[in-house]
Amino acid sequence: MLAFSRPAIAARADFTVDDIDLKVKMDAHKGTRSAGPRTGTATRQRGKVQVRKILKEARSLLIHAGYAGLTIRKVARNLDISLGNLTYYFPNKEDLLRALIGNMLDDYHEALLKEQKRFPDDPHGRFLAYIEFLIADCERPDTRAFFFQIWGLATHSDLVYELREQIYAVFRTDVVALIAPLKPDASSAEVNTLAAMLIAMIEGLHIVADLDRKALQLPPDFEIQFRNTIYELITDGLDPKVQLDVNQHLPKTLRRF
Repeated sequence: MLAFSRPAIAARADFTVDDIDLKVKMDAHKGTRSAGPRTGTATRQRGKVQVRKILKEARSLLIHAGYAGLTIRKVARNLDISLGNLTYYFPNKEDLLRALIGNMLDDYHEALLKEQKRFPDDPHGRFLAYIEFLIADCERPDTRAFFFQIWGLATHSDLVYELREQIYAVFRTDVVALIAPLKPDASSAEVNTLAAMLIAMIEGLHIVADLDRKALQLPPDFEIQFRNTIYELITDGLDPKVQLDVNQHLPKTLRRF
């Protein structure tokens, strides 16, 4: 559950609790995205460990070998397990890919919850900490490679297109939930627009982060300026004191750059 109060959010006529409550929304997504192994498998600890290993190897293959290189046989061979052992959990490649995306969404959601717990009474701190998490994540080569694969495949595969839509539906829900308490007088349309702008900026950062910093002549403090620009956009500008305001809400010990 989010740390800010349910009554304060529900009191806004144009927002429903389902729009804001991450846990409810994520539970709803879990019911539709088949994010796991075949029903009835991986019920014991040994099986759960095996599934984690399979998903980790599948993610690595997708990143480094592409969609064509991600095969059930190759995952089994790399893990030195039988094909039957792997298909016991994931009967086919599509099931494996769905579980892989579902696992990634769960990881991002858990990261968001972790950031929220650091700021139980400060929605500004929650927002800033999550933005820093996203910026740092964009700078990870494996993260960029994963999303590059998903974006490219979505133009050729109906399944990947569907999974990509799920990724960004959850991302939007998370972002809306963070922005809403910062904009108590904004309409749902305004909050949704801000969420879309934020997502566009973060996704664009994947491209920028993949380039040599010299190509765009990025300043040494680019990440800080990027974070502050997003914060200014969402909060309607904080004049020249933006850095001081960020410092107030995000202690130095919790910053990533």
